[in-house]
Amino acid sequence: MPFSDKHLDWLKDTGKTLTTKDGIPIKVFKLQHTEDDVILSRWAKHFRNHYCLDEDIDMLRDGTGKSRSEYLNDLVFPDRSARPGPATRSGDFGEILVSDYVEYILKYWVPRTRFSERQNRSNPTQGVDVLGLKMLDPHNQSSDDELLIYEVKGRLTSNANDESKKRLEIAIKDSAKDFNIRKAESLNALKRYYNVRHESDKINIIQRFQNP
Repeated sequence: MPFSDKHLDWLKDTGKTLTTKDGIPIKVFKLQHTEDDVILSRWAKHFRNHYCLDEDIDMLRDGTGKSRSEYLNDLVFPDRSARPGPATRSGDFGEILVSDYVEYILKYWVPRTRFSERQNRSNPTQGVDVLGLKMLDPHNQSSDDELLIYEVKGRLTSNANDESKKRLEIAIKDSAKDFNIRKAESLNALKRYYNVRHESDKINIIQRFQNP
């Protein structure tokens, strides 16, 4: 089943805005899904492949005695009930959705390495939440090349209006924490990740942004 980004058609601009204390307007989007089994199935595949590729799952579960779903739910996905699993789940969902927005709507390359390498499935990955890179020419540097960094906060709550404002405030505050250090560490981690996999084309893009 091929990947489809049709789930992003459900991301609607509400026309509403929130305003920071500095007077900056923040657009508000709503994910408004419909009952479409084809889109939901393809989205589910896209989502779980962040944690474990479908082509790897049988090799990885071999020796565990677990079915595919048991392997994913018991050893890969953040725990659905024991803390901090539920919070990590909601955070991951937000990060993956924002990554999709940045990659498929804004057209940046977004590395997807934060979820598959965890030693503890319920502990969130440290570093920059979402990082987008764009080079006009992968082989030549340009002052027009761009690096985007997003601080993402997710929460499961029934009191959406109050909580969304709180999460926005926290995201703004946290985005200023050790900005240069976290950026440098995340770029270095990506470079190491792709070096192990001998993906030199991606390494060349990443190192473009290591020294502004």
